[in-house]
Amino acid sequence: MERDLRVLAALAGAARMKGVVGSGEARRHQNRIEQLSVPVEPIATALRKSVEAARSSAAGG
Repeated sequence: MERDLRVLAALAGAARMKGVVGSGEARRHQNRIEQLSVPVEPIATALRKSVEAARSSAAGG
């Protein structure tokens, strides 16, 4: 169970989910979020890129 929570926290950090991890908190804990992401790194990277692309697209119109 604990590992599952760590992975979920890492994915929430990768997605920059405001309700889960605030931007200030994410910056303070960036190293820890990266450590938690190691077991699911390809997924976290793909999620991060997907979220960034969606936000960029939404901002561009």
